[in-house]
Amino acid sequence: MFDVISIGTGTRDVYLINPPFKVVNDKKHLGKMGFPAGEATCFALGSKMEVADIFFTTGGGAVNAAATFARQGLHTGALIAVGDDGHGGEVLRELKKEKISVLPVVRKGSHTAYSVLLLGKEGERAILMYRNPEDNLRLRDIPFGKLRARWAYLATGTIDLQTLEGLVKRLRKAKVRIAMNPSKHTIAFGKKKLGVLFERVNAVIVNREEASVLTGVPYEQPRKTFVKLHGLVPGIAVMTEGAKGAMVSDGFTFYEAGVFKDKGVVDRTGAGDAFASGFVAGLIHRNEECRLGLCDEDNVKYAIRLATANATAKIEQMGGKTGLLTSKKFENSPRWKSLEVRTRPL
Repeated sequence: MFDVISIGTGTRDVYLINPPFKVVNDKKHLGKMGFPAGEATCFALGSKMEVADIFFTTGGGAVNAAATFARQGLHTGALIAVGDDGHGGEVLRELKKEKISVLPVVRKGSHTAYSVLLLGKEGERAILMYRNPEDNLRLRDIPFGKLRARWAYLATGTIDLQTLEGLVKRLRKAKVRIAMNPSKHTIAFGKKKLGVLFERVNAVIVNREEASVLTGVPYEQPRKTFVKLHGLVPGIAVMTEGAKGAMVSDGFTFYEAGVFKDKGVVDRTGAGDAFASGFVAGLIHRNEECRLGLCDEDNVKYAIRLATANATAKIEQMGGKTGLLTSKKFENSPRWKSLEVRTRPL
């Protein structure tokens, strides 16, 4: 039996390092041009541009999470969908190098998801992403007889709602605890449809913006957002805020934590995956199920500390999984021993 199985799609990633782009800030004019944040990455039109270096790796939410679990010493499986091209083969090979038991779904005649990441000198980046809808998992692809695990981690990507509902239902029937890191595509299904999923899930990890969209609560009201989330999620709800830290609730207790000081940001790609999978690894280490608010505070604080350390270590290196912590590095390094986690009633 696996300690955890990570489920989703893999990608082939290529980094173009220090390409000659400029970040332009002009909220007034760029907003009208379809850039709501008022920020854009700009290149000289029609020119040929040199890049300083190139770096190949693999990633995707489920792949990055599986790497975290394996490095944390957990018996890890990965149900990963890829195309039958060389890029898909590389995704599967890198997973096996991590000593992960791979359950591949390989689409014949299909291209594996592919990302080109433009990485600037200060860690700023833009991502060109190709996703092949044919690479998504479908219920008929899933070898349910092999999904014997204590936990399942779902990186939902662009998996359709019917497949997610069927997958979650079968996992719960098999008494598998479920953690879900829903994508923007999944959040767009809306809280009415997602309620069917979330009521069967032990932990849901979203960023603060996604939580606001899902609940309809203004971004500036995080505690009210958690109250609304717990109308959907009976277990733990996690809301990340990037460099500001994260907030967690079990429906009764509200946890709030900052971040560890980093040694210099190289690449933020995969930081959210590192936090989410680190948090779930912490729950697994402490055997914390935590449904209906019955959480041990020390266990939740441990999970937050591991998640934050994992994300910090990741952003200091290039690639979605390059810097992820091993169990030994986390437990033995004085750097990760202490993180203030404030608690109060929700």
